[in-house]
Amino acid sequence: MIDIDREESQNAVRMSWNILPGNGVDLQRYIIPCGIHYTPLKNIDNLQLLEYEPVRCRTCKSVLAPSFIIDFRSKSWVCPFCSTKNMFPQAYAQHISEENLPVELLPNSTTIEYKLNKKESKYPVFFFIIDTAIEENELNELKETIQTTLSMIPPECEIGIITSGTMCNLLELGFTDFPKMFVFKGDKDYQPKDIISQLGLMNKNDPRVQSTSGKKFLIPLKDCEFAVNSFLDDLFPDPFPQEFEKRKSSCLGLCLNVAVTLLETLHNNEPSRIFLFAGSACNIGQGKIVNLSLKETIRNYLDFEKKNENINHFKDAVTFYGSIADRAFKSNQIIDIFSCCLNQTGLLEMKYITEKTGGLMVSTDSFSTQVFKESFKKLFDTNEEGNLKMSFKGMTEVFVTKPLKLKGALGHLVSLNKNNNDMVSNDYQIGQGKTCVWNLGGLDSTSTYTFILDQSNTDQNIANSLRYCTIQILTSYIASDRSTRLRVTTIRRKYSPDLQNNKYEVAQGFDQEAAVVLLTKMAIWKSDTEDRIDVLRWVDKSLIQLMQRFAEYSKDVPASFKLTKEFSFFPQFVFYLRRSFVLQNFNASPDEVAQFKTILLRENVTNSTIMIQPALLSYSADKNDYDPVFLEAENMKSDKVLLLDAYFFICIWFGEDVCKWREAGYQDQEGYENIKNMLDSPMDYAQSIISERMPVPRFVSADYGSGQERLIKSVLDPSLEGTQNFKEGYFVSDDVTLKTFMDFLKKKVVAS
Repeated sequence: MIDIDREESQNAVRMSWNILPGNGVDLQRYIIPCGIHYTPLKNIDNLQLLEYEPVRCRTCKSVLAPSFIIDFRSKSWVCPFCSTKNMFPQAYAQHISEENLPVELLPNSTTIEYKLNKKESKYPVFFFIIDTAIEENELNELKETIQTTLSMIPPECEIGIITSGTMCNLLELGFTDFPKMFVFKGDKDYQPKDIISQLGLMNKNDPRVQSTSGKKFLIPLKDCEFAVNSFLDDLFPDPFPQEFEKRKSSCLGLCLNVAVTLLETLHNNEPSRIFLFAGSACNIGQGKIVNLSLKETIRNYLDFEKKNENINHFKDAVTFYGSIADRAFKSNQIIDIFSCCLNQTGLLEMKYITEKTGGLMVSTDSFSTQVFKESFKKLFDTNEEGNLKMSFKGMTEVFVTKPLKLKGALGHLVSLNKNNNDMVSNDYQIGQGKTCVWNLGGLDSTSTYTFILDQSNTDQNIANSLRYCTIQILTSYIASDRSTRLRVTTIRRKYSPDLQNNKYEVAQGFDQEAAVVLLTKMAIWKSDTEDRIDVLRWVDKSLIQLMQRFAEYSKDVPASFKLTKEFSFFPQFVFYLRRSFVLQNFNASPDEVAQFKTILLRENVTNSTIMIQPALLSYSADKNDYDPVFLEAENMKSDKVLLLDAYFFICIWFGEDVCKWREAGYQDQEGYENIKNMLDSPMDYAQSIISERMPVPRFVSADYGSGQERLIKSVLDPSLEGTQNFKEGYFVSDDVTLKTFMDFLKKKVVAS
């Protein structure tokens, strides 16, 4: 059987089903689709880096891998995807033999990376869009963070700055005598050609552009660092007066338009990154989210349900930001959004900007929070060679052997509408479909993409003859050292000819974490076009049908319901999925939900699982290590310390007795080292999570009976119900408990 942990550590792959159906009928009986979660830049131990060109199939361009058929006598190999017989290059043919294999043919080289012989990429361009329609103290915090990170940017990287307010101001960094701006009227609609004309950039294909007129807007940091710092020192909030009962004017949409247009013109198809710092919602001009008048509140879910007037901007804004996203990914730009405001800033409308370009979305209350400051600084982390860890111009191509087909992909990617050798299913598409090649844009070590498989075979005789399938994923990108890399992952999976007679074997290949993450990503995709309640019913129906197919039970006897270890946690995952922002919007704004869904789409299986079902760890004085415990209120015991990891925030809760011990100072006394360890261990563990996660989670420390205790209580299952719960010292909740959910599920599954 497949070792799931080994497969993930060696190939960065998780699959919902590790034994695939041999025919289309069985595929439907699997209930949960066959999906591949792939993390192309995952840090893999002992990953081989080959500094020569890969050996490719002359027909479909797949790459030679260990599982391919090799004929050492004729010095040839057969491509499993198109059945083409390929001759080895002469350099290979002279030395290759069964005893002398190149690295890429060694059995453990299922994932390998090539450093392609291409011209070194240019240094990336960084464009800062600064919102000045905010309070002065907020602007000061933002300026301080930007100035701190300037020292982390390689001096060869070009810099550009735009400020947003009543006007869109593009700084001419090439003019050093004093700050000189090109100003665009905030409430006017500009087409790209208008912006190019006003900036005097002529035609973007004119070779004179970059060397003459365009040079003044984007300058290498080493030539303008003093000018940038001086400009930021003197930058103040938007000087235009704020009218009574009106918001400060903000034209963030126009600023994005100008930045994207400038990079399209001067650095088309070159690595570039736009940082959008939003302290308010766009309220004038292109991409307007809300009107200037304070009498109009920014849209929320109730407004969408009642179709109030303040949702009138929604469709136009989504269309505008969608067009910005399309232009950005086509010219290989990455757009990151840092939303730092107590109110909403329009992340719901702008989400496609990050999803299509591979950018990052961070939402927090203020530019002064550690969530913003540390997340932005972490973008500029360097590796052991001193290069930025950023990767650009990602592109992936997937090959599958017949009769498998590709049904679509989910994540921060865009279809390039290329069908290689009829590998694409013609049936119902999921996510970004009708292609086997996708544009990824920016990517990092946790960026994960989900590919959905289809089975085109309908003949049982063919199904009986199928043994193994081969899947290859090629991912090209610009690495941190500006070289072009190609990571190749080739995996094989066994077929099941008949589910009815091989149900136990198929069940052993089920990965419940990968399956619930696939179910969640599909629910996010469905929620864009379907009502929330319809998506919820689809999730419930999928769970019930899966349990009916693979659980052991007697008809009409709920007590007989039993699950094997491969499925034991799946109903629990779905229980917490139903409570998450994927399917619920109670007590959440559209922007909060948009951020939750956007980040879940790009994260790996482990992090996505934590977002669905947070992790709870219990620390006690009589043990040196923690115990993972269920998310139940009964674990909030007076002599325990709990650490809740909910991905976006980490909460450490101290029980009533622990608080008394801490206040008495036992941890500082000799003989009470166990108390000190119980207090320090969760803090150390929390810091290790914070140092690795992106975006940085919020850290909360909560004592028994404190107001912050609500954070952990809002996540935990009440365990007990009604009066009994209250008497036990826990809390009363309207939420259905996990026990009630499981009892109802058992009844539905075993019903005749």
